[in-house]
Amino acid sequence: MWANDAGDVGYENKQNNKVWYRTSQDGISNWSDKTYVENFLGVNEDGLQMYPWHQDIQWVEEFQEYWALQQAFPAGSGPDNSSLRFSKSKDGIHWEPVSEKALITVGAPGTWDAGQIYRSTFWYEPGGAKGNGTFHIWYAALAEGQSHWDIGYTSANYADAMYKLTGSRPEVEKRIEVNNENPLLIMPLYGKSYSESGSTLDWGDDLVSRWKQVPEDLKENAVIEIHLGGKIGLNESDSHTAKAFYEQQLAIAQENNIPVMMVVATAGQQNYWTGTANLDAEWIDRMFKQHSVLKGIMSTENYWTDYNKVATMGADYLRVAAENGGYFVWSEHQEGVIENVIANEKFNEALKLYGNNFIFTWKNTPAGTNSNAGTASYMQGLWLTGVCAQWGGLADTWKWYEKGFGKLFDGQYSYNPGGEEARPVATEPEALLGIEMMSIYTNGGCVYNFEHPAYVYGSYNQNSPCFENVIAEFMRYAIKNPAPGKEEVLADTKAVFYGKLSSLKSAGNLLQKGLNWEDATLPTQTTGRYGLIPAVPEAVDEKTVKAVFGDIEILNQSSAQLANKDAKKAYFEEKYPEQYTGTAFGQLLNDTWYLYNSNVNVDGVQNAKLPLEGNKSVDITMTPHTYVILDDQDGELQIKLNNYRVDKDSIWEGYGTTVTDRWDTDHNTKLQDWIRDEYIPNPDDDTFRDTTFELVGLESEPEVNVTNGLKDQYQEPVVEYDAAAGTAMITVSGNGWVDLTIDTNTAEVPQVDKAKLNSKIAEAKGIRQGNYTDESYKALQEEIGKSQAVWNKTDATQEEVNAQLSRLESAIARLKEKPAVVSKTALNAKIAEAKGIRQGNYTDESYKALQNAIVKAQELSNKTDATQQQVNDLVSALTNAIKNLKIDADKLAAESAKKVAAVKVAVKAVSYKSKEIKLSWKTVADADGYVIRVKTGKKWSTEKTIKNNRIITYTYKKGTPGKKYVFEVKAFKKVNGKTTYSKYKTATKKVVPQTVTAKAKASKNNVVVKWNKVSGASGYVVMKKKGKTWVKAAQVNAKKLYFTDKKVKKGKVYSYKVKAYKVYKGKKVYGSYSKSVNVKTKS
Repeated sequence: MWANDAGDVGYENKQNNKVWYRTSQDGISNWSDKTYVENFLGVNEDGLQMYPWHQDIQWVEEFQEYWALQQAFPAGSGPDNSSLRFSKSKDGIHWEPVSEKALITVGAPGTWDAGQIYRSTFWYEPGGAKGNGTFHIWYAALAEGQSHWDIGYTSANYADAMYKLTGSRPEVEKRIEVNNENPLLIMPLYGKSYSESGSTLDWGDDLVSRWKQVPEDLKENAVIEIHLGGKIGLNESDSHTAKAFYEQQLAIAQENNIPVMMVVATAGQQNYWTGTANLDAEWIDRMFKQHSVLKGIMSTENYWTDYNKVATMGADYLRVAAENGGYFVWSEHQEGVIENVIANEKFNEALKLYGNNFIFTWKNTPAGTNSNAGTASYMQGLWLTGVCAQWGGLADTWKWYEKGFGKLFDGQYSYNPGGEEARPVATEPEALLGIEMMSIYTNGGCVYNFEHPAYVYGSYNQNSPCFENVIAEFMRYAIKNPAPGKEEVLADTKAVFYGKLSSLKSAGNLLQKGLNWEDATLPTQTTGRYGLIPAVPEAVDEKTVKAVFGDIEILNQSSAQLANKDAKKAYFEEKYPEQYTGTAFGQLLNDTWYLYNSNVNVDGVQNAKLPLEGNKSVDITMTPHTYVILDDQDGELQIKLNNYRVDKDSIWEGYGTTVTDRWDTDHNTKLQDWIRDEYIPNPDDDTFRDTTFELVGLESEPEVNVTNGLKDQYQEPVVEYDAAAGTAMITVSGNGWVDLTIDTNTAEVPQVDKAKLNSKIAEAKGIRQGNYTDESYKALQEEIGKSQAVWNKTDATQEEVNAQLSRLESAIARLKEKPAVVSKTALNAKIAEAKGIRQGNYTDESYKALQNAIVKAQELSNKTDATQQQVNDLVSALTNAIKNLKIDADKLAAESAKKVAAVKVAVKAVSYKSKEIKLSWKTVADADGYVIRVKTGKKWSTEKTIKNNRIITYTYKKGTPGKKYVFEVKAFKKVNGKTTYSKYKTATKKVVPQTVTAKAKASKNNVVVKWNKVSGASGYVVMKKKGKTWVKAAQVNAKKLYFTDKKVKKGKVYSYKVKAYKVYKGKKVYGSYSKSVNVKTKS
């Protein structure tokens, strides 16, 4: 319960009102004492402190915090000048005002609430995702000059309300995480016809069966794209069927827990092309709220119709997606289209608010626009500047059709007239799609989508060879090895374009032409030396561009460096040093090479020569539609190779002459039937192609091992080694994916026997100097050191070992003994010891005997002719005299009490477990024991009397968490019935949990922080250092003794510290932080 405390002046109070807090188990009896809350209200926009009058406080489960809606007024005023304010708290005591602004103020003159705002209550209604709920408020108010209260109601989306109050929009919890550590595969599923009893989907698929075909290890990274097709909802008269179809499929997805995205805009939203023209934002919002499996909405292929219309409507689409924790994924093509979309005023403003929920992907058709290069550059640049959250690509096999290609390597075709021809979409080589995925991956993208879905994914609910042998394999790689993040991409970027790529293109000066792309109608680059060359449309704020790219040079369409092909090439070659040679594409990323043959429909091999560790190199020769990923791990080459390609020449046999039919997917099922009947069960993939690896600079024959591969689709690698030349040619013949290693560090090291040397070293180390001369013993030690060095030398020869063994044996043999001399050292030492003994508490008789023995020993020490035996005998006599000293008990007791009284006992107090204090002090040798006293408040009391001077610790277990205690420890000594006490020094300690000991261990992708358990603790707080500031990384319960930080990057140093806390009477009592631990993640 919370209550307002206005003191004794009631309504006219213009002073510091307070709010107190009390608790009860049943709400009737046993109420706790008042606790005044802290920081309940802040200042208003004029800087005046606000004071509460009425408040409604509720626990909001979704946020795990208390919310307070307060009627409040500024200092110097009163309740007549109230507004409604908003504060939050985690414990109900410590509060944080949300804003200086009011949530609700009096209305405009003449309105029902223009006079005064009074009491209120509220309800937070959860939405489809965390943070997407509705804030409902009921409040009482007066009109001007009125004395009766009316009650009004208002509501707003929570994020909108927070944006009004704070100027920033809280991000709604994402329904699915998409980033380089969580790449996304989008799998289209097209509708064909709608029926209430059950719709028909294209390509013979259905939603549930198609999802079951997704491999289990990819399901966390995949969604089904539900796409209107056929004639569903195209005409105004049956527009309801577009929504009905989607609602039907969403219900199926929800029932079967299938993650989906829904296409809401395509083909410019012209209703003669697509039913998505009939989908409004309100309906989409409702779909999100009703279906948790709906992860996002999509727009695609608007470049050839009214894309500005889509951009305007896209602002609402993006808003609705963001408010529900979903993504808005837009696949588009052509530089000018992208420039206009980003420049659309409404969509541009939406991006500033909701860019974290926007994914932009290229779509590489139509091929004839020559836009693959510019589109990809824009996608990367918009991602780097934060305009979109992520980027990727929609690789479309219709480009084979648009390029006029037919049978592979057979030039251009004239297709049979009368409609579309779908044979080309199934002819694009499978591995070429893997190459397109690589182009996304190496440049920071993480979203992958494909057309034609029947060819790429399969038909009749079966997976195609293309999907299983290329798409799925690359996805597995991208999941296991995250694509580079922004920092990594920026580190490799030397220049960026900011302006209008369309202007350069219109002038015949395509940015990438002659650099990394020769034909931008095709999807492959000629080199990865320059990356993609990120580009940013001029509609993006210039300050943002400069802040992101910093010292990286920013170019535009007027830059002299881009004036012509020669200037451009000279500039970029100077900026980006050459890292490899050859005709193939190569890109180095985090010490891993990504390579492919860039030929699309030309049958020609290409090579890439790469430097390796030391003086070695490898020259890789690839046939078309082959890609290689190579990682040099200290001389072991870890390689992933894929050249999967099915021969589809048979579908073109007699085409245009004897064969005149068309595979027209709008009017027949010949494509999907061929995929089901021929392509899936019996692909013509038996023709193997060679990929060679020519190694130079070898000292021995390399060892080659295949670690994994597509069954029956490769032969064991053939190795041809030329020892004289130090070269090896490794040939991998196959048709499909294969993983292999090539170990170049196989040279045999001759075995060297060091056993005898090791044995002799051990013997020599066991020799003590004793009576050996200094010179001979020093010589031995020198040879021991040299022998140890030879033993430790990994490349020592047998000759070196044998020679050193001989020298060590000689050093042992040359040891010489010193001449015999009488040593009085022990005698003189014993004399000095005896003379240092004072009578003190010893008896007169025993002390006199010691003095007599000293006199005799001194006389012998002064004799020059004493024998060693005489010296030894007197050492024994003097030793016995010391041993025979006897204590006078009475003297000893009095002396001990005197010593105890002179000692000051300093007690040390430290936290122990969660609510104990451990005391410790130094031993007082002559004491009988110790008295422990504790002070609580102003009163001292004896806590414990310890009757043993060897016990020097004590644990105080009566403490209250958060309370301070003062301790003293006094030593005591009893002599003849009288007790003597020592001096003391007090120690003050608050009862808090003991300090933990933390340690951390890092991998590439996370850091695990662990700590020891604190008995009785309620939980632990983990802090992480960001720059110079420590921020909370996690708060965990008492059972969890570790924290996994996944928000780390490879090769970075991170610092952590941990403290325990104990919850006592609703308050957290914190212990001290552990020492900070530093750890570096693996590269």
